[in-house]
Amino acid sequence: MIGRRCRKAAPLLWACAEGGDAALDTSMDTMMKHCMLCPRECGADRTAGAFGVCRAPDRVILARAAQHFWEEPCISGQAGSGAVFFSGCSLGCVFCQNAEISGSYRLSASGLPEREAVRPEGRQAQAGSEGRQEQVSFQGNQEQAAFQGNQEQASFQGNQEQASFQGRQAQAGFAKKPAQALPEGKLPGIEVSEEELAGIFLRLQNREGANNINLVTATHYIPQTAHALSIAREKGLRIPVIYNSGGYEKESSLRMLEGLVDVYLPDFKYMSSETAAAYSHAPDYPETAKLAIAEMIRQTGAVSFCSGDGTQLIRKGVIVRHLLLPGHVNEAKEIISWLHSTYGNAICLSIMNQYTPMPRVREHPLLGRKTTRREYERLLDYAVGIGVEHGYMQEGGTAKASFIPSWNGEGVR
Repeated sequence: MIGRRCRKAAPLLWACAEGGDAALDTSMDTMMKHCMLCPRECGADRTAGAFGVCRAPDRVILARAAQHFWEEPCISGQAGSGAVFFSGCSLGCVFCQNAEISGSYRLSASGLPEREAVRPEGRQAQAGSEGRQEQVSFQGNQEQAAFQGNQEQASFQGNQEQASFQGRQAQAGFAKKPAQALPEGKLPGIEVSEEELAGIFLRLQNREGANNINLVTATHYIPQTAHALSIAREKGLRIPVIYNSGGYEKESSLRMLEGLVDVYLPDFKYMSSETAAAYSHAPDYPETAKLAIAEMIRQTGAVSFCSGDGTQLIRKGVIVRHLLLPGHVNEAKEIISWLHSTYGNAICLSIMNQYTPMPRVREHPLLGRKTTRREYERLLDYAVGIGVEHGYMQEGGTAKASFIPSWNGEGVR
């Protein structure tokens, strides 16, 4: 059962309540001087221009803030989602499709990321769902469909596939190393103040008519984003706020967003520590993501929808995404199995086939190719077989670089 219980508010929000803007500025400055916001806990002094794992300064840098029409149907609807893309990333997947703005890792000749950053103590250091999606209700042997605009709601018939969970896994060859300096160079994008960020949220609502505010990869800017959301709420922000992330989050940082975020949209990328180490240099990813998702569900409760924009739009709750990587069907089954057995219909699942091989992994034996139709169908059939009832799937040619947005600063100024 998913329960809700009271917890002490995050330090940032306490500072705001108790001491006003001055206390908030002090709290923000303290957090930025020794940054521990993400699970990397690299301790960078972002006020002095030091590069942490995310490569972000203490001021928010945005790559794009505009309508986005290729998310799940309950997010994009007809009017689109007000997607705000933050530059930088603390996870840094080698296959990142937004690497131009995230500063992601690259594979070296040894198969390990070239850019490494870990905690001094030794702890190892999105574009949305692209293409047309179908909302699916997995009902075993029944099949029924109802069409609304470009959204297709369906039930799928499929044979249950027993998962051995012993498929081929990537070998990490990971070794602990002390923290080291990251490559110099400013993240691409446009710097904005928290007041300007709040203004962007309000513009997307009032002028663009967005269904929601979609915060894409804001992990390393959580305090600034929370403050901007508070400002925007005071000035009339009414539409749901979606926090769209890679799932690699600290519970304590997520608590800063409690009461400000309505919908969480995390990835669950890896169940294997070896795969997580090889592709994101984060062997702690599986357990970290599990704790983060639990915190997200604690905040929002079970998923709920409302009518609007001619479609059913999400109002509260958690949608967990999984991008099927080529050659990783068995690991994907483990993820779907764990999510379904743990949360059942309290969450929605979004099972994606849009993996697009980027140039930096072109020679990789697995990541250098697209996910096959057969691989994707095997995963969908497995979800059917274990009784998943609410979720989204993708159809058509979604694995294309053309679906990646243009990072030209649209909508930021």
